[in-house]
Amino acid sequence: MIEARTRRDEDDHAFLLTFIDDTEESPWMVASDYHLLALNAAVIPTRTYLGRRRPDLYVSGELVVRYPKPDGSSGQVGPDMLAAYAPRHLRTSFDVAKEGAFPAFVLEIVSPESDRRDKQDKARLYDLLGARE
Repeated sequence: MIEARTRRDEDDHAFLLTFIDDTEESPWMVASDYHLLALNAAVIPTRTYLGRRRPDLYVSGELVVRYPKPDGSSGQVGPDMLAAYAPRHLRTSFDVAKEGAFPAFVLEIVSPESDRRDKQDKARLYDLLGARE
């Protein structure tokens, strides 16, 4: 049991170190009109709904999230939508080290081009970083 857990920890550590950051130069960061429509359909009503009911939640979309890697460097990922237990104010990025935790909720709008990355790689990354949903 301990050996299996150690192997999984080592595998997770290697995954975190080799995960390719989301950057503007990345081909998956280009969005279609369909993606933009889906994003607006998710973010705008969620912000409106939570605005009155959950003042403890910050909601955003297409915001860079910076997170610490096991080797002390930092990585970044760009979920299509996120909700975090954090103060509401305008941001240019979400820094996990400064905010105290990774966003509790992340959402990806999946396209054929992003299918594997969104459903497998990013899902694993979000789980390792502490996303609840």
